[in-house]
Amino acid sequence: MVIGAWWSPWIFPGRLLSGVATGIAMAATTSWIKELSQPPWDAAADVTSGARRASLFVTGGFFTGPVVSGLLAAYAPAPAVIPYGTHIALCIPLIFLLLQSPETRATQRGVPRTHDRDRQLWAYVRAPSRFRTVILPAAPWAFGSGTIGFAVVPQLLISPSSPILHSTLSVGLTMGCGVAVQSLGRKIDTPTSARSIIIALIVSFVGLIFALMAALLQITMIGFIASGVLGCGYGLLLVSGALETQRLSAPQHLGEAMGKFYALAYTGFLAPSIISLFALEYSDTTIIIILLLISASTITYISLNSRNNL
Repeated sequence: MVIGAWWSPWIFPGRLLSGVATGIAMAATTSWIKELSQPPWDAAADVTSGARRASLFVTGGFFTGPVVSGLLAAYAPAPAVIPYGTHIALCIPLIFLLLQSPETRATQRGVPRTHDRDRQLWAYVRAPSRFRTVILPAAPWAFGSGTIGFAVVPQLLISPSSPILHSTLSVGLTMGCGVAVQSLGRKIDTPTSARSIIIALIVSFVGLIFALMAALLQITMIGFIASGVLGCGYGLLLVSGALETQRLSAPQHLGEAMGKFYALAYTGFLAPSIISLFALEYSDTTIIIILLLISASTITYISLNSRNNL
């Protein structure tokens, strides 16, 4: 992506590699944090600590990265180089730290292998059905809410005098609220229903209402509120989705299950592109109303399946 400053096509393979790296890292490290959040590594952790910490670190990265990069792009010299160079400089020492880290899960020897991978992945027989009826419809709204909050909402308003700074503030509000709200996710989570996921989706629904108001009234402050509320929905969905997925997965295949969850959640990053495509034919308000209808349908569907296949 640094080379893209001189020849723009290089930005696209750079983004592809960045996405691949992020996907692998999120699946591996969130599982690793879960393994560290239990004895013998952490005797004080409870059953929700792993998911809560993993979601907090993921959201924290999505908060600090864009905010710092945006500020560097707005005020530092060489704005197409310095943000990427800073990231590279921070990643290099991490490689050496990771090479010295201890293994948290001993290799299982003498365990019979089976070709039934789907049965191995889940903790109980009805878990795949619950994954399909609760996690699958909810997960895209996680990063979907976040990207709508920092990428779509600013575009609903008349272009400000400092678009980079405005976008940076929107990212900061969206991801900052996503970090701040995550402690609530643990408190509202329950193994007897999908309550936390439903509440998270309702918060995102309210954020879309604020986005609609911002588009109609063209008030910047309402746009910032929309970004913040959508960020809260994003943060809650990450925590609640991770907790639900951990309950469904077999411990030895937690990484694979979390990978499935994040793969579904990552489809939410397509939201701005899909919205931009529909914006060629429909107004902003029409698109948001359609999103509200889809959101309401998702909430209804998951509510109907909230206590099934536990």
